Amino acid sequence: NFSLMRGIYANQAKEIAQELGLSEATVSLALNNRPGVNANTKKRILECVRAKQEKELKNFQTQEKSIQGKVIMLNY
Repeated sequence: NFSLMRGIYANQAKEIAQELGLSEATVSLALNNRPGVNANTKKRILECVRAKQEKELKNFQTQEKSIQGKVIMLNY
């Protein structure tokens, strides 16, 4: 079983729990693919994780483009 918790820091799990109005334990159980979490709740958690990861990727890509532009200017 693949565990999403490996790529999620504790503070991010806490943020997800607060955002969705869930306990940190429920989020942890869902991300570690443990039993005891309602299927709809697990789906909400995974959707939240995916949205956060997509946002982080976009932020990274924006920063990368900014850095590349500065490197090009320095090498010109």
